[in-house]
Amino acid sequence: MKIKNIVVGIIINERGQIFIAKAKSGEGLWEFPSCLIEEHESKIVTLKKELKKVLNLDMDDALYFFQSHYQDDDYMTKYHFYILPLGTSTREIQPTVYDEYQFITIKKLEQYTFLPETEIILPIIDKIHTFIASSHVNRFKLTFSNSLLFWYNKEQRQLPWREKRDAYSIWLSEVMLQQTQVDTVIDYYKAFINRFPSVFDLAAAEEDEVLKLWEGLGYYSRAKRLKLCAMDLVDKYNGEFPKDYAKVLKLPGIGPYTAGAVLSIAYNMALPAVDGNVLRVFSRLFNDDRDIGEQKVRKLVEEKAKELLPEDRRHFNQALMELGATTCTPKNPECEICPVSDICEAKTLNRQHLLPIKAKRVKNKKLSMEVALVWYNEHLLIMKRPTEGLLANLWGMPIVERDPNKEAGLTLIEELEDTYGLEILSIQQSGTAKHVFSHRTWEMTLFDIKVKEQLEPEYPVVNWCTDEELESYALPTAFKKLLD
Repeated sequence: MKIKNIVVGIIINERGQIFIAKAKSGEGLWEFPSCLIEEHESKIVTLKKELKKVLNLDMDDALYFFQSHYQDDDYMTKYHFYILPLGTSTREIQPTVYDEYQFITIKKLEQYTFLPETEIILPIIDKIHTFIASSHVNRFKLTFSNSLLFWYNKEQRQLPWREKRDAYSIWLSEVMLQQTQVDTVIDYYKAFINRFPSVFDLAAAEEDEVLKLWEGLGYYSRAKRLKLCAMDLVDKYNGEFPKDYAKVLKLPGIGPYTAGAVLSIAYNMALPAVDGNVLRVFSRLFNDDRDIGEQKVRKLVEEKAKELLPEDRRHFNQALMELGATTCTPKNPECEICPVSDICEAKTLNRQHLLPIKAKRVKNKKLSMEVALVWYNEHLLIMKRPTEGLLANLWGMPIVERDPNKEAGLTLIEELEDTYGLEILSIQQSGTAKHVFSHRTWEMTLFDIKVKEQLEPEYPVVNWCTDEELESYALPTAFKKLLD
């Protein structure tokens, strides 16, 4: 899609009135002075040249206000608005291309018919006076929040959890979205809301049912803490999220980000919600070379985000996250359509592709694992994993790390005999699979094993299941893929 950049000048006189004009070629409609930005020329230089040409006006001060865009089938048109205060000077406007012009109050703007491209400023033009009267810091805040919220209102994705403002729905979606892509979460979220429409339903559910619905999302500790948190909300707060940041932080599985997201979006509380997307946006916005993986840097970003919060906190926080997720992406950020690219320090210095800085994680460790599909007639053995560690307290198949000094399958046989007390009749290698966790990779060799009898040791907890019965158990993806 082709992109056009247009710079627009909002000229304000000493009485706070705004300049509008009718162009000879404008079909009798009112407009603000504007022009196409010249290639290889800055916006402000282009605007000043245009004002000199069409109004014979030399402007010294130009304050960047906000950015918006309009899209049709052929073009994405980006509008860059600047405020130009005339002050009390004696500068005289001498139009060369306008049939008529005047200064009018903000309230009267709605009574005039404008060219289509200028209509996009009308909904927020009443904020201009505040912008001029503000300090430099607040000007940046207004520019950033105005541009971001305008963009979000037009471009936000339609997601099911955005259809409501209740804390339960927001909390559920935020927990699911941790470490998981939006497209993956949508169907899981709908299934959860359908099965557990309220926090009371979730609190009353069996953990195994919650884990079964979670099956495939990974990071199963999230589902367990989700259930525990629901129980706490019901027991301590009658099913309502407390409007108290400190109390929310004490709930199971809730950290600063989730607490900020739930309370700001549900209750519009003045709290930041800083996730990885926001860390990346701020790193580029302020050209910050510090490691965003460090806790002290996160704290500083949280403080900066709180300073920039407008009155509409719920949409501002969502807009920040949306910007990072869809536009200010880790690789190949789409600066040409970013609503705040004009005030992005990294973009100005052409360093956006170098940021953010994040120290490399510890290298993922590869482990050679042996997995048993243990059969007694038509029943398959599954075992409940330990209460701590990887895939804690979930169901799976017997699995061991292979001793590199032993033949294939021998480590697994010894585990089944010593730990489960099973007598093996036959063993056959039946396939391989790989599953990648955040810090390790299981390179699995699968063995089909038949045993003499169906035993149930004291530890670990086991069940013998038919194929049909197996469907009712929540199996992690690492094991479920072995059965496909």
